[in-house]
Amino acid sequence: MKRGIVFFVGLSFALMLAGSPAFAQYGIFDNAVDWYSPDNPRGNTKIAGELYVDDGEYDILGNGDDIWNNDDEGFFVYSEKPGSWRLSARVFWLFPGGNEWAKIGVMIREKPDNVSSRFYWISLRGQDNGDQVHTQWRPVESAGCSSSQAYEDPPDNTVVVQATGDGVWLRVTRIADINLFLTEYSYDGAEWFTAHSATLEGWADTVAYGLAVTNHDDNDVLAEALVDNVVLEETPAIVNITRSLNAKTFEPGQQVNAVLDLFYTGSAAKDTTITETLPPGFTASEISDGGTESGGIITWSLSLPPGPSQLSYTATAAVDYDPSSIGYAAVWNGEEETAPEEKPNPIGGASTIYYYHNIAVGDEIFSFDFSDAAQADEWEDWAGTWGVENGTFVEYDDADGPLVSVTGDPGLTDIAITVDAMGLVGDADWGLVFRATDIGNFYSWQFCNGGLYYLMYSGGSRTEPFTPDYPEVLNEWQKFQVILKGNVFYLLFNDEIQGVIEDDTHAAGQVGFFGWINSGSDIGDAGGIAYDNFVVSEVVESTDIDQWPLY
Repeated sequence: MKRGIVFFVGLSFALMLAGSPAFAQYGIFDNAVDWYSPDNPRGNTKIAGELYVDDGEYDILGNGDDIWNNDDEGFFVYSEKPGSWRLSARVFWLFPGGNEWAKIGVMIREKPDNVSSRFYWISLRGQDNGDQVHTQWRPVESAGCSSSQAYEDPPDNTVVVQATGDGVWLRVTRIADINLFLTEYSYDGAEWFTAHSATLEGWADTVAYGLAVTNHDDNDVLAEALVDNVVLEETPAIVNITRSLNAKTFEPGQQVNAVLDLFYTGSAAKDTTITETLPPGFTASEISDGGTESGGIITWSLSLPPGPSQLSYTATAAVDYDPSSIGYAAVWNGEEETAPEEKPNPIGGASTIYYYHNIAVGDEIFSFDFSDAAQADEWEDWAGTWGVENGTFVEYDDADGPLVSVTGDPGLTDIAITVDAMGLVGDADWGLVFRATDIGNFYSWQFCNGGLYYLMYSGGSRTEPFTPDYPEVLNEWQKFQVILKGNVFYLLFNDEIQGVIEDDTHAAGQVGFFGWINSGSDIGDAGGIAYDNFVVSEVVESTDIDQWPLY
């Protein structure tokens, strides 16, 4: 390992900040900071980070409880830049420490020395020297965080992005004109793939770009990573394209209007080709701006002006559309053709999914409003401490999980379930349980690790087949909904469909609530999770498109 110029980060008073002289340089970066708040520490131990720079290699060592939840502990070397910039680097673990969630990556941070600042970054976690890559962000200062794991094959999400023997290249980009943030990964530093994108509004013009590391433990261990091929550069001109459809569900023969909103960040017109791939079973008509369709692909050849512009067309589902053979999810994909040295820009940064439906919600079977404490007697607690408190059903126990309470007939099959739910602590997972037969066999639709998850427990083993990108919000009532018809599950959140799952594992079972509250979490008298307005209804065949939305 090379050890060149060494920089140690010292402690200051309000925060553990870089005690660096004005002339200090951290490779290509200008500053360094150790995030730590002595007035509200995440843990009991925090030691300073270290950086060794030699011939373009950054040997970076960091300590801290985590970069997550409402505040951060870790080590950050950075420079501040106005406008649109991007930072890329190859990262490689030398010693991730003892926690699988140690993190090393490239970050954009609004306030570099604020432990609760908004940030957006892509990181390699520590297990097996880098078995997963995640985009994580804090959308609101001092609020909780969200996460999106990178997969090579979205939307199927069966092949995880992970480090090879040569590490993995990571890149984070800001396009200030349109409030767009983007993360990418690469296995060779030449061919880049989109991991995640987000529109984050209201950031300051000047923000920090840098390398961040945490060992994710409350101890004195320094996680160590080697970072090279570090490039901080202005973001090149790009075409950003956002696709919108006028509905999220369809029936056979239904028409949907599609609009592509384009924004070109360059200063002069650009000749380009834009393609749009329709889902199987759909045709296109009324294509704007001279676009043509062949073999299910729409093509536009354009001179694209700087700033905003728009394309549109109408898509129609086949009158004999059969979801059993084509699928319940109709997936749109598209891209804008760029110069040969740059990768194509995916429209919207990802696919757009449109869902087949032929069901609706019928009459109520039973419900609970939890206005009476005696309603708790109709629930069975498989794990955790549950009860009725102030007109809500609450879980009080910080005992990890799963914590499950159920009700209803064990033979429940084709039903619709809805509940208002609220997470009260940052270290909690919470949501619905259905087709439950015991603590090791059930499905759950819930918030987990800061985002929505569809989970399955089978024989005590847990899998995560579907994880849509939807950030968690705490201390606010939100609606979880599932509609079950045979082996097809419609998953909704706040009255919007998030996905359709086909699963044959569990055929019937009770319904209820899920909880997971990390041991040691600060739970007040109100508990860690609260539920209200729980309703179970029949599911009926849909005869009218106007029956959707389902609630």
